[in-house]
This record gives sequence, structure tokens and C-alpha cells, in this order.
Amino acid sequence: METILFFIKRRKLLKDGTASIFVRVTSQRLSAEVATGKSVMPTQWVATKGRAKGNNLKNKQINAFLVNTSPIKMFGFVRRKPNIFITFAVEI
Repeated sequence: METILFFIKRRKLLKDGTASIFVRVTSQRLSAEVATGKSVMPTQWVATKGRAKGNNLKNKQINAFLVNTSPIKMFGFVRRKPNIFITFAVEI
């Protein structure tokens, strides 16, 4: 079973004070993560939902991106052996 988690790294803020949004995909107890290229103010992030809160335009656009973008577009998956999968970033 694969799980998908969107999260931010609150300790590594960008120069403008926002935090990068990452996606982690876990399959068969192996995981890989990549930055989505989007960022949000840490106070506007809801960790339990993996989404930005608020009604402003930027947060609505971020949430729409997270909902509509498949992690398969962010990751390319190649399974070589039963317990090993290799990932590589794909530009969206």
C-alpha cells in the first residue's frame, strides 16, 4: 500500500519566511520525498490535513495544486526488485 504525505520543514525557512512544501511517498516501508516547488507561511499550514489554511488566493492555489497534481508526476517510479524502488524527480 502506498501512502502520500504533504509536509513542510519548519526549521528550514526560505528568505521570505515561507517554508517549502514537500511530498513523501511511502511504499512497502520504503519512502522517497521531493520538494513540490511551492511554499507557504508556516502559520498557514495545517499539518494534520497536509494543506494550507485560509481563504486567500495563494493558499487556494496551493491547495488546488496539491489536490490536482499526482505524485507520479513529481516522482518517476522504477521498481527493479521486490524491496527496492528508485525514484527520480520529474519537472511538472
